[in-house]
Amino acid sequence: MKKLILSIFFPTFCLVCNKKSSYICNKCFYSYLNIPYEQHCHVCGRAVRHGFVHKECSSKTNLDGLIFISVYNKLVKDIIHHGKYEKNYGVFEDLGTIAGQFVKKYYTFSMPLITFVPLSFERKLWRGFNQSEVFAKNIGNILNVPVIKNLKRTRNTKSQAGTSKKARAENIRGAFRLVDNNVDKYKTIILVDDVFTTGATLEECAREIKRKYPNIKVFGLTFATSRLSDI
Repeated sequence: MKKLILSIFFPTFCLVCNKKSSYICNKCFYSYLNIPYEQHCHVCGRAVRHGFVHKECSSKTNLDGLIFISVYNKLVKDIIHHGKYEKNYGVFEDLGTIAGQFVKKYYTFSMPLITFVPLSFERKLWRGFNQSEVFAKNIGNILNVPVIKNLKRTRNTKSQAGTSKKARAENIRGAFRLVDNNVDKYKTIILVDDVFTTGATLEECAREIKRKYPNIKVFGLTFATSRLSDI
């Protein structure tokens, strides 16, 4: 009801075509975003015929796979940038709905739980929300899967933008702690963030989860990735 009332008095417009709709309408989503229709290994970026990660790549990652909705390009960058830096909560609600519908159509998981990458207190206070949390909750609503905050930042980290893969990994090392340990009844954790660049943040979060629960499958889920070699 709240969303209905807000849509009447404060309508939203597609950030691409400027028509009254969600922040990205279905037409623009399918016309202008590079949407994958085959699975890609997040380690090497190549297509995977079976499973999520190549056998030879599996020893190099803490994630059991990565699901992404689009390939990072200028359009995706502008949409996410608008949400983050214009502090527009609704952008990530709409992206979460799109992602949830995509996952529901193409993927099935055994006893899943959704969690998300936490922001620092200062960054969340400045923005007013954690974009990954908003994104995750809307995915959970579509999939009818519980969304639980069970990771916490233990320290602030420097901005990752423009830094190397090695520098990102060093910057984020030890920055997360598992705070909700009541996850052993689940077989799968879907770990949500907005964009997968080098993967350092999701890898570190997955490492922390698997430190206590090594048998739980941990899949990353982002709206976009920039690491593909053949799409």
